Amino acid sequence: MKKLILTLGAVFFLSPLIINAQNIWTQEANLSADGGRYGAAGFSIGHYGFIGAGATKSGFVNDFWKWNQRTNIWTQIAAYPGKGSLGMSSFSINGHGYCCLGDGSNGYATDLWEYDTTSNKWTQKASFPGVSRKYAFVFVIGTKAYIGGGEPGGTPYYQDVWVYDANANTWTSVASFPGGTRAGLCSFALNGYGYAGTGSDGYTNYTDLWKYDPNSNTWSSAASMPVDEIDLTVSFVIDSIAYVGTGDNVLGEYFRDFWSYNGKTNTWGHIQTLPGVSRYVATSFTIGEYGYAATGIDSASGYLQDFWQYGPQSTEGVNELKNTGFTMEVYPNPSSEIVKFSYNNPGVQNAELLISDALGRIVSKYNIPNSKGVLQINGNQLNDGIYFYQINSNGNYLATGKFVITR
Repeated sequence: MKKLILTLGAVFFLSPLIINAQNIWTQEANLSADGGRYGAAGFSIGHYGFIGAGATKSGFVNDFWKWNQRTNIWTQIAAYPGKGSLGMSSFSINGHGYCCLGDGSNGYATDLWEYDTTSNKWTQKASFPGVSRKYAFVFVIGTKAYIGGGEPGGTPYYQDVWVYDANANTWTSVASFPGGTRAGLCSFALNGYGYAGTGSDGYTNYTDLWKYDPNSNTWSSAASMPVDEIDLTVSFVIDSIAYVGTGDNVLGEYFRDFWSYNGKTNTWGHIQTLPGVSRYVATSFTIGEYGYAATGIDSASGYLQDFWQYGPQSTEGVNELKNTGFTMEVYPNPSSEIVKFSYNNPGVQNAELLISDALGRIVSKYNIPNSKGVLQINGNQLNDGIYFYQINSNGNYLATGKFVITR
């Protein structure tokens, strides 16, 4: 718990003001290799993100790249040695990266490869026992990856699901996806359950979502994604909230909208759109409390190389805006009732304090004058959970943090 600080300014008691959703996207260093790509593999290990393979304007590629979250620098690693390239299923377990399936210059693949960051080497593992395919969904629960659906370059698509046990290096068939044959589904894991939905069967795009229980090996219906139709999206998870966005529909329209899904309440919310161009067949992963979306192809068939980070940043305590002298301290944290924001603002013009919930929806907005003072928020008007705050000045986010309401 933070130490209470006495200030010279006035104390303000404020009630929440509900406003439109708003979130933080920040552009990071582009993946400049080959001038952009789509259908690439992506996963994360520690504070590194990995993107590789896919297709460029020159055709299928197998190069792989590592991004350092701390330095914002890309470096090339060992090339992917597998048969697949475009539309592989990729994931990470126990500090290792995995890629399998996909389409390549030698046809469709079933081989699975494990990447070791220490040795910078790929090792072949037990091959996928089903039919070769691309654009299969994948989610990870514990040390097991669940892979299903996908397509062989045309109809009919698939709905079988297989689980890979990374510890045993074995595959087992599990209950098929109940939504029918599909490829390009969104997928993620939340709170010990797997989710898969949307996608296309080659004729129709869907919006439904299905929840998988690994204990009972059963699927059940979840809330549909609140869009007309969508296919080939990306997804990542932050603080037990899934985020799904980009993609296309049967009319050939591409999107940059993003949506959040809360598995505990089985509800969707619309968040800030990706600032880059609309796209599909992009790549995504999570590092800590940040989600990332990158690459893809746009409506003009342009191969994309941009790389975007989604926040807010998860930091606590005092945040100081560079070169402004602005400071803010939040206490008590966690809190059961009143949350105090002690600030010193000697020169930031039009400063605002924005508070958002775990779904990324801003629930409160307050002006911060050029002075010292304390804003007091009535925590009784907020549900239990994690909340994020941002300092905004003239549309620019300058500092972020989080606090917790618990009773």
